[in-house]
Parts: sequence; structure tokens; C-alpha cells
Amino acid sequence: SESNKQRLGSDANVRKGAYVFPDLGLRYDGEWRNGCMDGQGNLQLGLNMAYQGTFVQNELTGPGKMKLNSGEILAGNFIQGVL
Repeated sequence: SESNKQRLGSDANVRKGAYVFPDLGLRYDGEWRNGCMDGQGNLQLGLNMAYQGTFVQNELTGPGKMKLNSGEILAGNFIQGVL
């Protein structure tokens, strides 16, 4: 969104990049702030499960979509990982 673009442009602490958490089997690709997943990103949770949306200090918080192992997609406003 336009507000996200403005926020990114004015925040020198924002970085984009990918990281694999080998012990957890997770892969994150997106925005980072102060060493935390923070902003827009994609989190791969195993082979068939993923979250795409907003993160706040490593939490799935804000608008997003979760694809479950069953193929079902949950979309909405997440608060600390809960829809």
C-alpha cells in the first residue's frame, strides 16, 4: 500500500532479505527491522504450509493469508499468529 511505501522510504532500519531457520524448518523472505521479521513477508512453514502478509516483531500480525497443509487458505487480520 502507499502508506507502507512511505514508511519504507523513511525508515533506514528496514532491510529486505531471506533467511532459513534450519532448526525449525522455516524460511522467511521479506522485510526486516532491527533483526526482526517486521513488515511484509512470506514465511514457508514446511513443505505445504505458508503465510504471506504482515509481521510485527517476528509475530504474524496484520492482514495476511495462511495456506494450510490441506490446501485450505485462511485470510484475514492476524493477531500474534491467530486469525
